[in-house]
Amino acid sequence: MRNLRGRLKDYDPFGLSDAKRREQEARAAQSVANEAQRNANRPRVDYAKIVNSLPQSDMAGTLFATPTAIPLPLVTANEIVAQLKKAGLSVTNVQSVKAPNATWQATQQFQISIQSDNQTGTFTILSYSTAAQAGQDAFRANLSKDYKTWGMTQVSNLLILWPSETRLTLSKQVGDKLKDFLIRPYRMKLFGNPPY
Repeated sequence: MRNLRGRLKDYDPFGLSDAKRREQEARAAQSVANEAQRNANRPRVDYAKIVNSLPQSDMAGTLFATPTAIPLPLVTANEIVAQLKKAGLSVTNVQSVKAPNATWQATQQFQISIQSDNQTGTFTILSYSTAAQAGQDAFRANLSKDYKTWGMTQVSNLLILWPSETRLTLSKQVGDKLKDFLIRPYRMKLFGNPPY
């Protein structure tokens, strides 16, 4: 073993000469200098000036501001019914259902019919105090024998459900109107005009 250690003491697995090693060290130093130059052109952020963002940095420690998503607004089921009417959908048979009840923990519940392009669908619109409460009811609905086949979407504190026989084009149209009202205005503040 000593004999092997003695022979390996001067072993260089890469077979680099001193000149080649110095050249590689110079390249590495130049690479670090180039990275520092690129970072010098990036905007610097003072911690005190970061508003509504979290600091992040690159490998050289330069700080950048990363925007934090603005939470979606909390709206009521009544506001959604009014917005769907305002968006030009034919909303009929608006029925307010007492909430909370044995099925839903919502603060407001409406059962509505929407007609568009010779298609009619029934929608249940539920609003909650928090988005977490809406998520809990959505989870329970997925496990329920009565609602597990229904279509469902949750946006912020809202839960919208429709029976499986409702045409996909109608449920998509309702979803697009809700997206225009609830999501688009807030995402435009952060990212400009979104692609949807």
